[in-house]
This record gives sequence, C-alpha cells and structure tokens, in this order.
Amino acid sequence: MTLLGVAGTALVGRKVWWAQHFLLITQIPWTAFALATGQFGFLLGVVLNSAIYVSSAREWQQQRPQRTPAPTTAP
Repeated sequence: MTLLGVAGTALVGRKVWWAQHFLLITQIPWTAFALATGQFGFLLGVVLNSAIYVSSAREWQQQRPQRTPAPTTAP
C-alpha cells in the first residue's frame, strides 16, 4: 500500500492529470486495512487524504487545457 502511495506521489510530481484519481483509489486498501485490523485511526487519514485528492483533482481539471475540436472544412 505504501508503494502505491509513493507511485501516486511520483505521478503528482510529474503532473500526470490522473494522478489524483489514482491516489483516491489507493484509499480503498487503506480502508480495508483499517477495518480488518481494527485500527480505526487510519480511517481519519483516509477521509483527510480523500478530501485532498478530490479537491486537487477538481483544481487540476479546471487548469487542464481543454481540447478544441478539429476545424471542419466545408465540402
């Protein structure tokens, strides 16, 4: 799980647009771990990290250049 987080952080550093989505998905195993081991303190980390990833993903999406459709030529 830690390796997934490190990989996600590396993707964020490279400004890969889907990195925040990847990191959000990595919270699933952390949730399972917290529930399976009874270490419910990890759930607070899951909630906080998830909020950061969602917020960052929205911000990155707004900053991402929008693709413009290719111009069409009249026949």
